[in-house]
Amino acid sequence: MKLETFPKTVFLTGATGVLGGSILKDLLQSTSSHIYCLARGNDLANCRERVRAILHVYDSNGALEAEFLSRVTVLRGDVTQDRLGLSASTFAELQSHTNLTIHAAANTSLLHKYQRLEPINVQGTGRVIEFCLGTAEKNLVYVSTFTVMGDKTFDNSVRFQETDYDLGQGFEYMNYQRSKFRAEAMVREAKERGLKWRIFRPGQIYGDSITGAYPHSETQATGLFYDLFKTAMDTRVMPESYIHYDVVPVDYVSRGIIALSAGADNFFDVYHLTNPDAKTFAQVMGLLREIGYAIDLLPEEVYKQKLQRGEITKHGKPYMSTMLKAFNLWYFTSKISFYDSATTDCEYTRSKLEKLGVTCAPINRKLIETYVDAGIREGYFPSPTHSDSYNATRTQAVFSANLPIEQGCLI
Repeated sequence: MKLETFPKTVFLTGATGVLGGSILKDLLQSTSSHIYCLARGNDLANCRERVRAILHVYDSNGALEAEFLSRVTVLRGDVTQDRLGLSASTFAELQSHTNLTIHAAANTSLLHKYQRLEPINVQGTGRVIEFCLGTAEKNLVYVSTFTVMGDKTFDNSVRFQETDYDLGQGFEYMNYQRSKFRAEAMVREAKERGLKWRIFRPGQIYGDSITGAYPHSETQATGLFYDLFKTAMDTRVMPESYIHYDVVPVDYVSRGIIALSAGADNFFDVYHLTNPDAKTFAQVMGLLREIGYAIDLLPEEVYKQKLQRGEITKHGKPYMSTMLKAFNLWYFTSKISFYDSATTDCEYTRSKLEKLGVTCAPINRKLIETYVDAGIREGYFPSPTHSDSYNATRTQAVFSANLPIEQGCLI
């Protein structure tokens, strides 16, 4: 069923990303909009193929191919360049046609220096704001992140709500979060110039909840959350942690963005697109154990010592991954503990989406197994080593005893 009230023409940045590809799929499925996609590439044909490749990840049977051919216009450009890398005439024509701008383009690396993130995440957002202010409707959807709470992420007294923004948080060694906080400020400030905005803060995005589809090889994104799973499977150890650990399906995020961008009565709203089913990191690791992966949770200090001494191994050989690089940075440079965390509240968002028929898959064995099975098929995850019902049962009991789960969303 099509959303008849959805804007007629959409300008989408980030269509070659994990979330952007899913947004494109859902726009084609649930709206009648014409979609202009901005993409980087060697030439226009390369840009078009990159957009199509990401769409194919989520539309593997090609059911949307005809819609793609008739309703998608790919433009070669770049948000880091003046006029978004477009010619003056193309830029002006695009502005005249656009009814809604969805800005999902970003460098999502949690390890890069701020100077590397700033051109896309901050300056790029500024350019998209200027583009949007030149459209008739001045209607912008901005994709932020729930981690704009910065170092408050690790404060268990904080319950971060949609209405929260500046909590006096710091961003030392949190460059991605700092860049998104600054970009969000720019969007908010542009209200005085006539910008009509909605801000969406996704959580930790995993694959499609039904198919498990995720563009491991089709995007330049680091896939840090999947790398965490793989590192746990390969090394069989993880730190003991009771942080709220979010696993949010990409289809919930993209469907939520589209559903909440259809009307005209909710401008200047902020939405937390995190999973309403709160689980801890330890519980998520317990689900991997249920599936058959032997993963021991070591006390944080013990894990840190093993990491520092190079004793995190696979088959007796030193192991390295993006996740271990992140642990090294966070543990030994920024001095972060992952034992506990803030809670992200998403009740306002959940209640609005439920009324629109959009719900989120709970974080249970079925969901995690969907992701694992898809990863195994793609050769990304190793197969489970055994079925360990005793340890899985014991793990769940220990986790439940250690930390009661509050209603809310996850870190």
